[in-house]
Amino acid sequence: MSTDWETRMAKIRAAEPFKVGAKVTHNGDTGTDAEGTVYEISVEQGVGARIWLDPYRSGTPCSFEELTLVSLAVSPQEKLINSFNKLEVSNDTEVELIYEDGTDVVHYNDSQDETAMEDTSVIDSLVEAARSGIKFEEDLIQSLRDADMLEDYERDSYDFENHCIEKIKENPYDFCEFIDFSTEQYDHKRGFTTLTATLSTTVEELRNAGEGQFSSFTGWSAKFQTDSGVVTFEI
Repeated sequence: MSTDWETRMAKIRAAEPFKVGAKVTHNGDTGTDAEGTVYEISVEQGVGARIWLDPYRSGTPCSFEELTLVSLAVSPQEKLINSFNKLEVSNDTEVELIYEDGTDVVHYNDSQDETAMEDTSVIDSLVEAARSGIKFEEDLIQSLRDADMLEDYERDSYDFENHCIEKIKENPYDFCEFIDFSTEQYDHKRGFTTLTATLSTTVEELRNAGEGQFSSFTGWSAKFQTDSGVVTFEI
């Protein structure tokens, strides 16, 4: 029994490097026109048991045992910090963190902003990021508290994050320093509304963020000033 357990654990350890973002080759490409093709792992389920590759390869999902590791995955935080280092950005440089999404709307009845809040995950992502533990120039949760929007929340009574989301959706124009609406009108009735969330912090705060804190920013972009101009980095 112990041998089986040890074998299983050894297999799990061997599969650990085959994470999303890792670069690999497929052993089945050897001797074919595709030999030497480097893929990136796009989805990984079951600790290396079911792996999808980018670019797509027929026969996927595959197991890690069919792959050869070329390079380890680099986390979004590591990539961002590497860009700070490469561009020699100082720790006190301001970084705008931006999350943007949009949806088709009907604007003639002034419902476009409400539709954008309901049809996108921007407000949800904003609240999650604001509660990540990273220090921001403006504190969203404190702004809710200052506006007396947390008074009717009973601690531990239900999900606090959803409470904050609902309060912002009910009072979106009280949070103009965090969210912005922009509507492109196709005609007198229809259009497309983009909802943008913004949080400002510093390079130092992002350098010092824990892995769990930074995970809240998947899908966001980071915008900051360098000696060569403004740089936008997709997280």
